[in-house]
Amino acid sequence: MKKQFLQTLAALTLMTTSATAQENAIEENAMDNRTASYIAMPAAEGQTEAFAEFLAGAAPIVKETEPGTALWFALQADDTLAIFDVFKDEEARDAHFSGAVAAALHQNADALVDGGWHAGVVANISSSDVLSVKAPIDLYSATTATYIKLKAAPGKGPELAALLTAAGPIVTDTEPKTLFWVAL
Repeated sequence: MKKQFLQTLAALTLMTTSATAQENAIEENAMDNRTASYIAMPAAEGQTEAFAEFLAGAAPIVKETEPGTALWFALQADDTLAIFDVFKDEEARDAHFSGAVAAALHQNADALVDGGWHAGVVANISSSDVLSVKAPIDLYSATTATYIKLKAAPGKGPELAALLTAAGPIVTDTEPKTLFWVAL
């Protein structure tokens, strides 16, 4: 297994459907049909602050208009901003990508995102199935996040997936200060 990408990001804002829904929406070992997406987007020249403000303002819109989006995070590492979200199912993911925030990002991408909509946003979407999770706790106190992309050695994909699937309960039991952990 090779570590391809490790980045610490500042947590700009996050949204959950509600405190109670947060607990119920993402439960350990209840990941059937859960999907997630991660989009890292470089800010256009001189637009990092404006892009960060745009994403920070998007959380309430997602919360109000997308009941199937269980978790939504806006993150920042220098001039790269990212969105990480978890959906209740594929239908909720599709609704998210055709929702109000996606439409506003599409409308403003040429000004905010290096590469605009197609090269800066769409080309950077990574969609995944959720394998395992440590249920979220006190996410509103989060200030940093780490994203690690792993590439399995040839022929070892199933073994890496099994390891990551088993890791959620271990993180839950041994890392009380990890507010949320997910394997995709």
